[in-house]
Amino acid sequence: MTGYAPAACAISLRGALRDLDDLRGALELSPVEFESERQALTRFSPGPLLVAAVLGAAVGLALPFYSPGWVGGRPAFGDPVFTWALLRNVLMLGLYAWTIYIEVEVARRISRIGERSARVDLLDLAPLHPFARRGLRSVLLWVVLSVLLSLLFLAPWSSDPALAFLALVFVLAAALLLLPAWGVHRRILAAKQAELARIREVMRNGRQSLLESGAPGSTPPGRMADVVAYEARVASIATWPFDLSTLVRFALYVALGLGSWLGAAMVERLVSAVLG
Repeated sequence: MTGYAPAACAISLRGALRDLDDLRGALELSPVEFESERQALTRFSPGPLLVAAVLGAAVGLALPFYSPGWVGGRPAFGDPVFTWALLRNVLMLGLYAWTIYIEVEVARRISRIGERSARVDLLDLAPLHPFARRGLRSVLLWVVLSVLLSLLFLAPWSSDPALAFLALVFVLAAALLLLPAWGVHRRILAAKQAELARIREVMRNGRQSLLESGAPGSTPPGRMADVVAYEARVASIATWPFDLSTLVRFALYVALGLGSWLGAAMVERLVSAVLG
């Protein structure tokens, strides 16, 4: 569980660079601007990283003092078992807080790139799918974490803290699915609204021409039908770069995490029933 945090962080950062490379043709950036964004994507100030690590370590420092978490009572301060639990929790939660900060910050940066620089073709959003891929990778990484945390259900003190960790993992996973795509979602929405406004202006002008029967330059009925059909097509365009496969994968990842927790809970109850 401790080693998973830096491993997940490394996988996430390498994946973010690949996603940005895949978006190269869909971004309105010069080669110099793109390289600048690429370098900045995985560069972090030490201050926020230190704050995140300290906050996580503080939680880890407090957990061993939670007496119900110890079978037979909490050992005395200075006991080797207590010292080991203290050091382990400080290290583990400090690393997780660091990883969470990096994951959220990278997602925010990708979102900002999408809002400022994405090239939107309302009739073909496929080039923007790497934004969704970034979110799915984050979901998978944190669902794997939830599978590891499901082992907490096997501990006698598990019910309250284990469920709190589960809620945190799934809230974070859902947020990380949406956050990288939030900026490009806003850009798609703005493009959609602008296109609909332009179409409706054409429709208003065409309607006036149709009402003025026989007027020079009146709009042919067939053309108006085409404009109405195009308006319906634009109005139906989704403003998130998610397709059906994205939603199916998200559901499968969540089911994987939920299934591991339900399985661990059933094992814990079965063991309690046999031993009790």
